[in-house]
Amino acid sequence: MVKERILEYLDNKGISKYKFYQQTGLSNGYLDKKGSIGADKCEIILSTYEDINTEWLMRGKGSMIKTNNNNVSSNQVEEPSPNYISKHKEDQWISMIEKKDNELRKCHQEIGRLKEVVRRFRSNYPNAKDVPESE
Repeated sequence: MVKERILEYLDNKGISKYKFYQQTGLSNGYLDKKGSIGADKCEIILSTYEDINTEWLMRGKGSMIKTNNNNVSSNQVEEPSPNYISKHKEDQWISMIEKKDNELRKCHQEIGRLKEVVRRFRSNYPNAKDVPESE
């Protein structure tokens, strides 16, 4: 139900899902997945779109847009805070670097294994040609 109301809000504001994912940092396709929405995700959405009426989003009661609350007009959509974006991007970079480190570690292990295979081959066949020296 909450995801449906989010989609209704986005449609009402003319905000694409792509823009929503960019602004909130939520993963692409999140709104299309089955299941309920967690409190942490609601917090992100409500802090990104401060004009959403929390009661409407959570329970479907009241108007979609806050009125006369914190001077937020009905057509104003706040960008996520730079700190949130920076932290989210930092987390993405750290995750990507950790994955690449793991891949490199596996490559180094495989190179070591292959060097050992070549060493054994050379010791068993000292006259073999076309086997380059290992570095």
